[in-house]
Amino acid sequence: MSGQRSCGRANPLGARKPHATSGPGRNAYLLFEPEDRPGQAVGAENQMTTTGATAPARAATGYSYFVVWFLAIVYTMNFLDRQIVAILGKQISAELHLTKTQFGYLGGLSFALTYTVIGVLVAFLADRTKRTWVIAAACAIWSVFTALCGTATSFAQILAYRMGVGFGEAGGSPPSYSLISDYFPAEKRGTGLAIYSLGVPWAR
Repeated sequence: MSGQRSCGRANPLGARKPHATSGPGRNAYLLFEPEDRPGQAVGAENQMTTTGATAPARAATGYSYFVVWFLAIVYTMNFLDRQIVAILGKQISAELHLTKTQFGYLGGLSFALTYTVIGVLVAFLADRTKRTWVIAAACAIWSVFTALCGTATSFAQILAYRMGVGFGEAGGSPPSYSLISDYFPAEKRGTGLAIYSLGVPWAR
């Protein structure tokens, strides 16, 4: 026999070495997940069920609904800022002397391309960073650029500002869907997503 003592039991994950706890002969298997993900037990010893599966810790039901209603309000602001140009289209066209083609670019191609491309990149980022930070940063960006649209004096300026709005708004929905999926179990996830989707009709 070698001079090294073996652990009390085999590592069920088969991938990471066990971390010794304060108690003798005990092993803790740490989960490496972002701390803002309530569906995982972060930095704690796994609680094994009778079937050997990990029992994830979830947020309280009341707090889960608070989160999704808050995200729905943010989504309302997201959609409303997106529609500002359409709502004030006549006034904007008259003040900046825009042609119909130029006005079409403001709410069409320029915004759509920015929103689509950046949305995929933000979704990739949200899977690897704190999603709450991504949502907060996105909300700040689209709010600032929406305000800047009111200061535009030319087509080039308002076009650039509208692309900034699309850049910010692309960071709203992907991390929000991810958060809702963590805060609601599978049997209640449809309810959570339905509440979040209320942001669109509220803005109309």
